[in-house]
Amino acid sequence: MGPEQLSKRRKAPEGGSAAVHGKLDPEPADAHEARGRLLNPLSPSPSPHFNAALQQCVYPHILSYNTFADCYIEEMVKDLPFIYIDPHFDPDRHEANPYYKPTDYLKLGIAEAVLGVPQKMGMGDVQLKSNDNNHLLPRHCRDSHITYGAPLQVSFACWRTGDDSNVAMKKTILVGQVPVMVKSNRCSLSGMSPTEMVKAGEDLDELGGYFIINGNERVLRFVIQQKTNYPIALKRESFRNREVFATDLAILLRSQRVHDDIWPCADQLEQKLKHLLHVIVEFRFDGTCTSNILLDTDDGRCCYRILLNRQEHFCPFLLLLRCVGGGLSLQQLKLKFMEGSWDDVEEATQLHALFEETWGNEKDFVDTDITEHRPLHQLGQVFWRGVSWLLKPGSTYEDAGRFVINRYVLVHAKDWASKFETLLLMFRKLRQLRAGKIAPESMDAFSYQEVVLPGQILASVLKDALFTALIKLRTQYTVELRQVKAAGHDTSLVISSNRFFDIATDRCASEIGHKISYFMATGNIRTTQLDLQQVRKLLGESWGFLCPVHTPDGAPCGLLLHLAQMAQPVAVPPDREAVAAVRLFMKARGMCVDLEGVSGLPPADLGAAVGERALDHGGSGCTKCVPLVVDGIVVCKIRKSEFKFWLQQLWHAKVCGLEGFKTHWELVGFDEDRQVQIILQFEGIFLFTMPGRLVRPVKHLASGRVEFIGPLQQPWMSIACRDRNVAQNERSFKAHVPIIRELLREHSARSSTAEELEDETYQERLADAYQSLLDEEHRDRKRTNDPRNIGDMQEAREALVTSHVPLAYDYVELSPTAFLSVTASLTPFSNHNQSPRHDNKAYRLITPQKPLLRTRDYRHFDFDDYPTGVNAVVAVMCYTGFDMEDAMILNKSSVERGLFHGCVYKTKIIDAAPSGARAQEAEEYQFSNISNLGQKCVPSLDADGFPAIGAKITQGKTLCRVQRHTQASAAQVPAQATLYKDDEPAYVDGITLSSAPAPAEERFLKTGLKGCRASVRLRSVRKPIIGDKFASRHGQKGILSMLWPQEDMPFSESGLVPDILFNPHGFPSRMTIGMLIESMAGKAAAVHGAFQDATAFREFRKQKKTGNRWIDQEGHHGYVLRGERYRTPEEEAIAEAQGDTPVDYFGKALLASGYQYYGREELYSGVYGVPLTCHIFTGLIYYQRLRHMVTDKAQVRATGPIDALTHQPVKGRKRHGGVRFGEMERDALIAHGAAALLQDRLLHCSDSHRAFCCPSCGSILSPAQSADSKGRSVGGKKPVPLCRVCFVPCRLVQLPYIFRYLSNELASMNVTVRLELDHKGSRVMVEQHPALMQAREDEAADTSVTGEMGTLDSSVRRQEPHRPRGSST
Repeated sequence: MGPEQLSKRRKAPEGGSAAVHGKLDPEPADAHEARGRLLNPLSPSPSPHFNAALQQCVYPHILSYNTFADCYIEEMVKDLPFIYIDPHFDPDRHEANPYYKPTDYLKLGIAEAVLGVPQKMGMGDVQLKSNDNNHLLPRHCRDSHITYGAPLQVSFACWRTGDDSNVAMKKTILVGQVPVMVKSNRCSLSGMSPTEMVKAGEDLDELGGYFIINGNERVLRFVIQQKTNYPIALKRESFRNREVFATDLAILLRSQRVHDDIWPCADQLEQKLKHLLHVIVEFRFDGTCTSNILLDTDDGRCCYRILLNRQEHFCPFLLLLRCVGGGLSLQQLKLKFMEGSWDDVEEATQLHALFEETWGNEKDFVDTDITEHRPLHQLGQVFWRGVSWLLKPGSTYEDAGRFVINRYVLVHAKDWASKFETLLLMFRKLRQLRAGKIAPESMDAFSYQEVVLPGQILASVLKDALFTALIKLRTQYTVELRQVKAAGHDTSLVISSNRFFDIATDRCASEIGHKISYFMATGNIRTTQLDLQQVRKLLGESWGFLCPVHTPDGAPCGLLLHLAQMAQPVAVPPDREAVAAVRLFMKARGMCVDLEGVSGLPPADLGAAVGERALDHGGSGCTKCVPLVVDGIVVCKIRKSEFKFWLQQLWHAKVCGLEGFKTHWELVGFDEDRQVQIILQFEGIFLFTMPGRLVRPVKHLASGRVEFIGPLQQPWMSIACRDRNVAQNERSFKAHVPIIRELLREHSARSSTAEELEDETYQERLADAYQSLLDEEHRDRKRTNDPRNIGDMQEAREALVTSHVPLAYDYVELSPTAFLSVTASLTPFSNHNQSPRHDNKAYRLITPQKPLLRTRDYRHFDFDDYPTGVNAVVAVMCYTGFDMEDAMILNKSSVERGLFHGCVYKTKIIDAAPSGARAQEAEEYQFSNISNLGQKCVPSLDADGFPAIGAKITQGKTLCRVQRHTQASAAQVPAQATLYKDDEPAYVDGITLSSAPAPAEERFLKTGLKGCRASVRLRSVRKPIIGDKFASRHGQKGILSMLWPQEDMPFSESGLVPDILFNPHGFPSRMTIGMLIESMAGKAAAVHGAFQDATAFREFRKQKKTGNRWIDQEGHHGYVLRGERYRTPEEEAIAEAQGDTPVDYFGKALLASGYQYYGREELYSGVYGVPLTCHIFTGLIYYQRLRHMVTDKAQVRATGPIDALTHQPVKGRKRHGGVRFGEMERDALIAHGAAALLQDRLLHCSDSHRAFCCPSCGSILSPAQSADSKGRSVGGKKPVPLCRVCFVPCRLVQLPYIFRYLSNELASMNVTVRLELDHKGSRVMVEQHPALMQAREDEAADTSVTGEMGTLDSSVRRQEPHRPRGSST
């Protein structure tokens, strides 16, 4: 089938509706076409030749990598600091000396970093641009087991004497390769047509979004982090340990880097005109972030924490605020400092006292004011040790302060005025948190989280690698200067030496490639537990963004999450015009906005003007303002009375995409009128545009537009699940309106004054009325008897309290299943299961089938091209006792016909050269099977040294043959053959040969290839055997317990024999009711010949009545639900307007085809041929064979490899190890009286050991057999060891070797283990030989006094009665 036919198959219609006969609705074929364009607002128009829906799911990964390759690499080079080398620097005389101005120093930096494209090895010099001859495809890397990457070229540069215009030295080096994401713009598959994809040997539906590392496919997961450019109010006890006077409150702002490029410009007026003409200056977006924390202190002064090279540094917050706002006078600074507190007398008093205490008694002049700015001088002193080595030689404390503010304080703000406003915003939020006006925010809530994209992760790793290379380069120069000074030579020769610059850069360049390779091999795979502050639970703000179903079991449950199918992370490059667009938008509508962004206090600053008026009038007559914040930058202040107006204006511009606004921006506004009492937020309007945010589409009811919302915005919105809920809510709201009016009227009558009514809003009065109704529901109230309005008022009040209170919905979901992930949405009828389960470890089947029941999302993602199971006839019954609980029985004849037959692929990597061979010797080893006479050496191999494609390989057969051809002589070295050692037979599916790259290429590619490498792909066909695991799509797993002959299986009246027998006891524990519905629906779909829609929350139409009153009224379920009665005429009229339940819908379809309503059938015993005493629930269920197979897990051995230290069997099936035999297994054997089996398993077949033991002292460590020991012989053959302490012959005992190991370990801690020996129940008697006793006495007489006492002590110990210390047989 060609690519043209493959692309046409997606447009083919679904199962024909002609076979339905008016009983079943065929699944809608094109229901997803209008929804496919809404998955990702940032993806390009999908190609009709590819699976567009799945491509949009992985497109954020690809787009993030494209941003990394095109934007982040270029911008991070501009943001890297320079390294300065001053050969004449003396710390004692020159450090922080404002009068020291060096005349000759070196400035080192990285001028450029360029990422190339993947290319084949051995094609000459490495090129950054590709051509048709050297394309490297992902297929090549999978077969060769190498990394699919592109060369990274880094240019190191240095300047002499601070002259930036004259580059003294520059060197460009290929530092290594960066992994390339498949289908990215750097990938060779980018832009290929389907025909070219098939010709290149790649999959037609290749999605990409992953890397190939050493031949293995690796994915960089999204990492959840705190929301960037938003101040988060936190409360933690750990904050008290950060600083001496710190409390448990803090404000965290994770700042994503947005720097302004600083170009040398002689004419400052020209640069100012660029601002006035609204020219957008280029920003630096390198994808990295840094955290800023404002810690609360007991005295209210606060402490500011920043990170300098992964180390925490603290400084007084008020000092930092004074430095950033240095252009303001004290009067202007006071107005800004006290802004927003004029309506609270207590707060204004505290801030006034704090301001006067800090700056009221400040000296007018100090000595440092002559040369430096005083606050910056003080700030530079705080951080001098952390940044002095990054500063230009001759820098002062003021320069250090400026460096810290520019590079580490709120790096998302490009000017100090924006930093000043953001610092004040953090301070005000901290003050409100301390006063209890706002609630602390949870770090675990998804509202305050976003994801770190793969491109951002790679950018962080690469930037750290580049900076580490600069540090290493500085170290090289420092060491060289120290040696030159010690030798007495001129140090200026070092910084002017081109040769040393080349040598130093070569040494440092390898560090870059090494860090990237190490991270891709271990970084995102070695995951750790997240530090959650609360219990793992699914909060409301994560609805529609995180799937509540698709999470693994066990320890990572709730930590490893999956995105909902419609939630998409924003992965486009940062919008460089976002802040400017908002400023122009507000300025065009008459707001006071600082377009230049350089003034600390604009002339018409609304907040400062309000503060000035309040200061003149003693705090009265002030107008409260709220900030408009865009990506953490305060754009302007808005009067609170105009809050709703401006929020509506910004929302309209964002939804319609007007005046530079983007539809994927997240807009959220917090106002006191919109907040509930238990959730108090900091007031303001916040707009987020940076990448990493999650957005999802919803439909706005009023305008009909599709709007993309974020998790911070969602909790303050009213979103209906479907259109039917909106209609029901409107009807319910109309019924409650008279009751609400009556409650408001009664509440108004009880109010004391009219002024209070004017101050209260409609929502406040309604809330008070609800509370009064709850508190006084038992009291007598005024009753209204007008039936046209509300009828009985008391009953209406009770109905209002106990029933659903209607909401005013503004939005509706695009699909009821939008909150599920791609995998979770494939489960049919998942809303009927207690807890949907998924197993993603599928298995490749040889004869797969399309499922008869498919969800709308299954068709939308077009998974019919890759089916994973078969439609099996399942009978739910107990049969033979082999199907207890989750076990199941398979029809043996069905298996023989190919049911669940699959194949597994294994790859053998074989290097022709030995592991210890050198590079030159490795080239002499070649795969060959031809002798000197031109004949085959191994008959089963071809001439190339490998078996033929399709050949069967069994254990012990030759897999390949290697021959070494030496250049010294024509004689051949004896060949080496590699044998196939696996127990399972296999077939050769493919062979790939790879050659080693040239030495110049290997230096930066690091492939590890030496000589020729072969990759042999083997295919093993596996039939279902006992112990294999199967599962339905509902997670109902089962173990194959028996393959039952077909002649003994139960059969139906028509002769149908089930494929699977499943025990009914497996349903109550799993509560998979959806599987029972699938059985009925699958049976109905097979009978009527039409695929069926099994989407969760699907609404079924009302079918025609059958004439059977019991069936037409929902059978037994409806009868019990109504209290064991039939419907009344009124209930019957209401039921006619509603749809059928799934059971009723498919039951009537089965009934129309001649089957039983519930899908039950009368089966006959295959053994006796008589009908079974009960009807059996039989239907079709889509079953899958899982990857958990007994062939991979069966582990049996008698004896085998043992551990060298403990002599116990090793673990691991691949090492032919044993199975763990623990205490519970031991107790089970003891309970069954299997003592001999226990001894055989734990002793004879484990670590049986024979050792000598002293019968006197019971030690197994004291027996010695040496020339000095006077042992005796038994029969004149073998000397018997004597105890070195007791001088008695020892006995040979059998014990576990691990006991000897334990005895040695305890002896090292001065703990002795003694055994008491017995023989057939009698204690072993010790007979001391007189000659031995005399020899011992003679030896004792020759020792010293210390030795005599030691001998006497040992003899006394021997004469003590023996205590039971264990036994040995």
